[in-house]
Amino acid sequence: MEEEDTLHLLIIEDSPDDRADIRRMLLQGSHRPLKFLVASNGADAIRRLLEAERLPDCVLLDFSLPDTDALEILQHLRGGGELTACPVVVLTGSITGGTSVIAAGAQDYLCKSWATPEILVRAIDNARERYALAKDRKQAADRLRVSEEFNRTVLQSSPDCVKVIDREGAILSLNEPGRCLLELETVDQVIGKPWWSFWPEKTGDEVRSAVAAALNGDLVRFEQFSPTFKGTPKWWDVQISPVVRSDGSIDRVVAVSRDITERREFQQALQDSSARLLVGLRASGVALAHIDYLTGAYQLSAEAARIFGLGEADLSTTREVLYAAFHPEDRARIEARIAEALAPAGSGFFMMDHRIVLPDGEVRWVRANTRIFSQGEGGEKKAVRAILAVLDITDTKRAEIELAEIARRKDEFLAMLAHELRNPLAPLLAGMEV
Repeated sequence: MEEEDTLHLLIIEDSPDDRADIRRMLLQGSHRPLKFLVASNGADAIRRLLEAERLPDCVLLDFSLPDTDALEILQHLRGGGELTACPVVVLTGSITGGTSVIAAGAQDYLCKSWATPEILVRAIDNARERYALAKDRKQAADRLRVSEEFNRTVLQSSPDCVKVIDREGAILSLNEPGRCLLELETVDQVIGKPWWSFWPEKTGDEVRSAVAAALNGDLVRFEQFSPTFKGTPKWWDVQISPVVRSDGSIDRVVAVSRDITERREFQQALQDSSARLLVGLRASGVALAHIDYLTGAYQLSAEAARIFGLGEADLSTTREVLYAAFHPEDRARIEARIAEALAPAGSGFFMMDHRIVLPDGEVRWVRANTRIFSQGEGGEKKAVRAILAVLDITDTKRAEIELAEIARRKDEFLAMLAHELRNPLAPLLAGMEV
């Protein structure tokens, strides 16, 4: 029997490996029971949605599919309306394209290379929350056409800053939570005045254009910075919805601003931390590579590619290419250590110094540290990915070899000298015997 809080998810992804990776991360990161429905292309996805007994709680949609793309799927899910039939998170292969899918109706997007169990589950939760909020906003706008008084009651219940704005851009009403968020003494400070006049000067034109677009029937969303009336720094996630009258005309819009300052500060802190880590790695000479054992992909940073003589830019390569660089005399030892670390009973970590041969024949020394991440337990334990840190130690090794040679020569000289000192009269006695 299905548990009451089971989360129903539709994964639209043409790559079996990516589908398996998504399922694995969700099962690992979610504390709720999950039920999956999968589709490998757009037509299959639409068919499954039509045949499903209930809509999924969220759709995970690959941006590029064999027969269509995310924008067309989102258009179908919207069905000519403002909202998709259910929350959608678009998974992309790059950091570009996010604006287009959000404008097309997606609640969130995530670059696949950033995905972890925690981030993927958080993206689904955020999408469902945003979808619920957007649905509430739409319902609020619909009710506004029926009863202004009823809508004022509804808007007051929203925890966000909700404003009704006329065609001239003037604020007609502001809910009480909004007054508190803006740190106003009284709503009279803003009523009847242009909304964009309360934004920073460089942002005012963007806000004015957003209001104009909403008055033309568009659903507009943007994120911008604006301090409160007491100067408290704030970041806002703003959505502006047109209020359509029964005759089809639009004479006002509803602007809902959510305080996302904490989220932006977290994102900035994460970016700063990543930047500091990158600077530290470059200063230390350490290069990174990411290994996906499920797909066989080896992702080398520009520094790692440079160490192995494979170029000057980030590189996606294979196990065979990387292993071919191992020095023939070291290869068996390296592969044995790797196999030991990958075994179910292995430690999942190894470090060793070994030689590599560059494409031009030059031999260099590297120190490799590898951390392996697995799933499963006991004999079912299986490696899924690894992080490889590589440091070029050629100069250090050459210095060690040179010092060892100097020490060997010194020992030979001292041994010879000690022998001569122990037998100083040997040559003279030998002469007398003759």
